[in-house]
Amino acid sequence: MQEVKRIMSTQKPMGVFFLLCCALGFLLANTAEAAEERAADSTPPPAMVEAAEIRAGLVEPMTEMVGTAYYARKATVATEVEGLVREVLFEQGARVGKGQVLIRLHDDILDTRITENEANLEQAKIEAELIGKDLERMEKLFHDRTISQSVHDQHLSRHKGAEQKIAALMAGRARLLLEKKKKEIS
Repeated sequence: MQEVKRIMSTQKPMGVFFLLCCALGFLLANTAEAAEERAADSTPPPAMVEAAEIRAGLVEPMTEMVGTAYYARKATVATEVEGLVREVLFEQGARVGKGQVLIRLHDDILDTRITENEANLEQAKIEAELIGKDLERMEKLFHDRTISQSVHDQHLSRHKGAEQKIAALMAGRARLLLEKKKKEIS
């Protein structure tokens, strides 16, 4: 035993060196294992898979529910003319396009007013033609100094009045046709 103590005391620096090398080797080995564990931890673990038996069957394609549906977009449609609805040209909830006619209003009375206006316009044109011929005759007589200035002016005034009546009837016809066009709500 003394012999071992003597060898240990003479070789003490070697023993310490040996112990340090062993400790260093142990640490390096643990560091390599830790690095491998970290690398293994960075990959996701394998997914859990569950198997089930496949069964044939029917799927219910429609489910009835009770509730209220609200439309995402709504539009208010108005018209500039009054009237009773004659025809509805769309289904409730259906998509409609810009300019598509949605509703037609009754326009029977308006059609008779347009017919009346056209008849009055034709009558006014016939009267204006007659008054124009009278004015031509009166102009000749006026240049021959056969009639007075006042008679000439009366015929000229009647001719201008007939032309204005035609213009007024044409404007009324245009208004009635516009109103008829607005009987279709789009």
